[in-house]
Amino acid sequence: IITNQTDEKPALDITSHAGKLTLDCIHYPFDKVRDRISRLNFSGRIYETAKTEAQQNGYITASSSGKSVYLIPTRTAYEEFNFPCPYDRSTSVEHAFYVQLAANALKHNSSLKVQTETPIGSKGATIDITTIGPSGVMTAYEVTLSTSNLLSNAAKLQDTAYEKIIWLCRDAATAKAVKAYLNKSTSRSEEHTSELQSH
Repeated sequence: IITNQTDEKPALDITSHAGKLTLDCIHYPFDKVRDRISRLNFSGRIYETAKTEAQQNGYITASSSGKSVYLIPTRTAYEEFNFPCPYDRSTSVEHAFYVQLAANALKHNSSLKVQTETPIGSKGATIDITTIGPSGVMTAYEVTLSTSNLLSNAAKLQDTAYEKIIWLCRDAATAKAVKAYLNKSTSRSEEHTSELQSH
């Protein structure tokens, strides 16, 4: 007997622990682990089992930022629960998540006008996040998970109205690497690195 085998992921039961955890990650994408455990009334053991199952089936991916671990719902998770994917056009789900995380944190400062994926130039380039302060000062933010594309990102912002570029890094090690790379590669004084803090 010959059977056809596929690599299709099993449907996620919304009533299962893994299903409940995945749905919680969609509704509260920026919450910390302890908030999820408390809200879902999970024990630590149940949480770890649910997380492992959801990860193995491709519904969430875990990403560390400093001392925090974020559970990022994948495109598959959004499709499974019929929610629009907020990073559908992004090539990196992790990068898109941190753009949203940073923008969410900046929006808590009511004096700033915050925009994501701001177009720049005529070649389809965008800036991850831009803000305009009360006095009209414009700042550009680039989420940086590694040292790749640093110079090209800096180059696209040359001779623009942005007063400075802030490189948002998810941990101190990445921030240190970015700072060293920029110090070695460019003499621009307005580049700054900032560790992406948990909010």
